[in-house]
Amino acid sequence: MSEIQTLDDSPEKPQVVIVKNCFSPTELDLIWKEIDVLQPMLLNASETKSALRDDGYLKKKNKGAFLNEIYGNENPYEKSNIIKAFTKLYSYDMVNTLMNHYTHFNLLTRPINISALLSYYGNGDYYESHKDYSNLTILGYFFREPKSFTGGDFILNDWNISIPIENNMVIYMPSHYSHEVSKVVMEEDNPGFGRYCISQFLTAAN
Repeated sequence: MSEIQTLDDSPEKPQVVIVKNCFSPTELDLIWKEIDVLQPMLLNASETKSALRDDGYLKKKNKGAFLNEIYGNENPYEKSNIIKAFTKLYSYDMVNTLMNHYTHFNLLTRPINISALLSYYGNGDYYESHKDYSNLTILGYFFREPKSFTGGDFILNDWNISIPIENNMVIYMPSHYSHEVSKVVMEEDNPGFGRYCISQFLTAAN
């Protein structure tokens, strides 16, 4: 059963919602099957040249690909089990639960544009402090068990809060929060046994 947590309900704390054990075993199986198919399509950050710092150097070291670019924007729910599974994150019951904590999640009741990014963090990978160019960000974390790495934690910079990721955990947050990913250290440099993140970037439709 899913477990919903907040970091703190006071205005001084980040308005973040954490959902543990988010997806069912059936949903997880479909998500992993698709990740296995997509893994060879992921590109190094140096190839995409995204997330550049002001000095021209990359803010991150990882691999990734936007699902919208792979599947296109026409009927992506029919093509991607990941995108289909993530629709539960905007269900009526879930949105009402989120809004009971923080009113800014009312964005999910209105028309929105969504882009989805699959990222993989292997040994030595990281993502320096950054903000997302959207209104809301949803992050889903997955790794093969038993866990074979340390690090890869989600850090909220403005509050110096580090959230250790768990398998099958989802985080909702306002996109303008500065955040980073600590360096992943693997026991063995075993391809595919690192940290996966499926990010969804939600922007209010015009």
